[in-house]
Amino acid sequence: MIGKYYEIIPYADGLDLQKTYHRKVLEGKEDTLLFMQHPNVYTLGRRGKDSDILVDAKKLSSLKIETYHTDRGGEVTYHGPGQIIAYPIINLKKLGLKPTDYVNTLITGIEHFLSSYEIQSDNRTLTGVWVTGEKIASLGIKVSKGVTTHGLAININTDLSYFENIVACGIDNSVPTSLSKILNRNITIEDTYKNLAKSIGKSLDMEVSWQN
Repeated sequence: MIGKYYEIIPYADGLDLQKTYHRKVLEGKEDTLLFMQHPNVYTLGRRGKDSDILVDAKKLSSLKIETYHTDRGGEVTYHGPGQIIAYPIINLKKLGLKPTDYVNTLITGIEHFLSSYEIQSDNRTLTGVWVTGEKIASLGIKVSKGVTTHGLAININTDLSYFENIVACGIDNSVPTSLSKILNRNITIEDTYKNLAKSIGKSLDMEVSWQN
């Protein structure tokens, strides 16, 4: 599986990259794991409701936050700087995985990543990944023609105040957290993305080779 890291790029550009690599994987090219950050944006999945964004358009404009309706699963979430996003573009048919098994595999990858910092997640009954009752990671995928897009987001050193404006993933009163908050020290995206790639690769039984 090829790994690629793009730093901070607009959400729409991230969608375009996913479409490009989705097409390549359908054509028989190697599975690809895209890593990036996005400028501040709220995204609504297929079950997302506009009412779960708790501020009006004027407030969103003043905060310079875009909103996007997307074709991933799930509801409303926030993406922004300091949050590492992984978009695995993978042929599930070749792996023999059903979508639900794939999501559980991604969760296992996140848990393995957290364990490398001696952090244990504590809740598999709610969507996402939680640590001591606070949410550190969200997931939302799409599978088209057996190939995945979208993926997962983990708060590393994210400004968590942006979550106050939404009902994240449709869960009232959910409290976000981040790796930096839990460890009480600043952790950067550059410190973490290769470690996360290794953890995701391990959960999928795949090696990640990096390309510029």
